[in-house]
Amino acid sequence: MVNTFVSYLNTLHNADANNKNALAESQIMDKHYEDIFVRRSIGDYLYKKLIEESPKTIILTGHAGDGKTSLIVQILKDLDCLPPDGLKEYDFVQSDQYNRRLLYIKDMSELAMETQDDLLKKALTAPRSGNSALLISNTGPLINSMKRLFEEVEEVNVIDDFEMKILDRMDYNDEKLFKVGEYECYIINIARLDNVHIIKKMLNRIIDQKLWQDCESCNSINKCPIHNNILTIRRYKSRLIRMINVFYRYMYENDNRFTIRQIISHLSFSITGNLSCRSVPRLGEYPQFNYHFANLFFGYKKNEVRNSFLQIRTIAELNKMNLDGVGLGADFKLFVQEDYDDFDEDVHKMLENHRRSIKIEEATSKKDLKQQYRKTVRRFYILFSQICKKEEQDLIRTLFSPIYPEYLQALGGDFNRSDAKNFEKIIFDALYKLFIGISPVEQRELYLTVRSEQNVTQYVQLLKGKILSNNLSVACKRKKSVDEDFETFKIVLKIHSLDEDFPINLPLLDYFYQVSIGAVATTLNPSLSHGIDKIKSILLDNCSDQMSRSDDSKEINLLIQTERGPKVNTIEISEDRLYVN
Repeated sequence: MVNTFVSYLNTLHNADANNKNALAESQIMDKHYEDIFVRRSIGDYLYKKLIEESPKTIILTGHAGDGKTSLIVQILKDLDCLPPDGLKEYDFVQSDQYNRRLLYIKDMSELAMETQDDLLKKALTAPRSGNSALLISNTGPLINSMKRLFEEVEEVNVIDDFEMKILDRMDYNDEKLFKVGEYECYIINIARLDNVHIIKKMLNRIIDQKLWQDCESCNSINKCPIHNNILTIRRYKSRLIRMINVFYRYMYENDNRFTIRQIISHLSFSITGNLSCRSVPRLGEYPQFNYHFANLFFGYKKNEVRNSFLQIRTIAELNKMNLDGVGLGADFKLFVQEDYDDFDEDVHKMLENHRRSIKIEEATSKKDLKQQYRKTVRRFYILFSQICKKEEQDLIRTLFSPIYPEYLQALGGDFNRSDAKNFEKIIFDALYKLFIGISPVEQRELYLTVRSEQNVTQYVQLLKGKILSNNLSVACKRKKSVDEDFETFKIVLKIHSLDEDFPINLPLLDYFYQVSIGAVATTLNPSLSHGIDKIKSILLDNCSDQMSRSDDSKEINLLIQTERGPKVNTIEISEDRLYVN
């Protein structure tokens, strides 16, 4: 029995060079596309703006695989205007309900330069005729086409400034109009949208019972690893989705975003392992273990990483992180006591059989397979262990960051005053050490000093200002975005004398945590260094006047480290005398 949905899933990943790879346009027209299609609220937003409101032009840009073509399909379906033979390069469609024509341009980047310029102008002028336009383009061709459109009438320096304005607008997905000479449009950068929330919806659609009914009458069902993976996902669904989200969220927060196509590629491969229904009867021993979701998710077949699997970007990143090589709090229970009670009966039996096979293989081959065995069991433990919330949080701390569970909680809006005070203490202690070089004796004042050498303890430092600890606070604010598929929040540091909030992302919070507990930092990535330097600069620029007695005084304030804590001395220069207070 052949399940055609399995064949379709195998076209959605790139573990095989022959695969068509995910949501290419040819895949959108497949009969199974509707089975995995996840309706996105960004599509509803675009429909409302283009069709229900006044005529306007919207330009979508982003990376390949971000689902831009899928959004056009969603909108055209809502208009009942999707061509039965597929999308054209560009076309006008009619909305009878709103008496509105829509010009869609599937991908301007794929067209000749002259055609790009012509279509861009048609899109920008469409609202003048009472029509709307939706134009899709990669960033580079879009900028170049816009510049060509106006360089004949604008000065060179104006054109260069115009390019910077486009790039700046792409950093914000809000409802502000962008002026293109005499025209106006909205620019939405899909690459800035968060795709992590797609995982739950996508996985729920893939494991839908109706897609796997054909498997029930298959003679190979009892040995089929694909069907076994579906059953395992259903049993562990909530736990599995949480852990997959934890990984993808961690990567996103560390500026390593995955496109929708890359996410689907990873999930579909983790289920099928690139196996076809016809290949299942020919599989050898332990097929359900060798091609288990817990192994495939990390790029393993049985105990070894397969190089062809590393073509899937997510799997390549997972292997760089080496999560299954990290020692866990459960290691003693798993490997010394050989206790698998944290798994259900099916996984428990599978791991027991694997342990026995490893011991037999070691006895005959004389190889030390302990490391392979431990990594395998950890992969199952990470994704499929039945553990309590505290144990799960401890697992996340060990694998990713000690502060990550609290950060995740805040992103979900579960953030109270106790959580805020915890973050405030972490940030205050870290800033104190960054400015002064030692841990604070008391939590009242942050001294803002200028140190000649950041890695050397200085007992006398130039003091520029100070700020009370209660003038620094942490809050959790709702993020605003054109994509309302889910509600998410951001953590901000508030400096009470300023109107501006400073965002605290996970890398920055994790760095502050490490500094606050005394960890020694070595090298920092440029974006993290920039964030730290910006906070220090803001504090120095806005709090450095607190130490001066008057505008005309000639004073130098020094912070001196003593056995009893910091002491402030002031050197005042008056005429030919020097006074020390």
